[in-house]
Amino acid sequence: DDGHRALMGCNMMRQAVMCNYLKVNNAAAQIGLGPFDNGTREDLIKSNPDIIFIPSVAYTSDGTTPETADQLYSDPALQGVKAIANRRVYLVDSSQVMSYSQFMTRAMVSMAQNIYSM
Repeated sequence: DDGHRALMGCNMMRQAVMCNYLKVNNAAAQIGLGPFDNGTREDLIKSNPDIIFIPSVAYTSDGTTPETADQLYSDPALQGVKAIANRRVYLVDSSQVMSYSQFMTRAMVSMAQNIYSM
């Protein structure tokens, strides 16, 4: 399979549906991360995604905000990760990507534009 590998963190069913429509593989799921797992820096390196999507206002289970693109880009340990090296870390509106509604399609359009450089 030569599809893009995107790192996404949200409900597994939603991930599967979105990845299917977007024609990408969920790198987090491929290394065994579940819907409630907070991936580590080591997981990010191991999964080596082509693209990383960060929900815009999401919080991790411990109450901290997720890494920003700038934090990821400036982390020396992550410079070998394809998404970091190619500057393909994108924010996606969490109110759209985390909902089961018509807004989910807005998130998918935004994500497709980033994935396929449209």
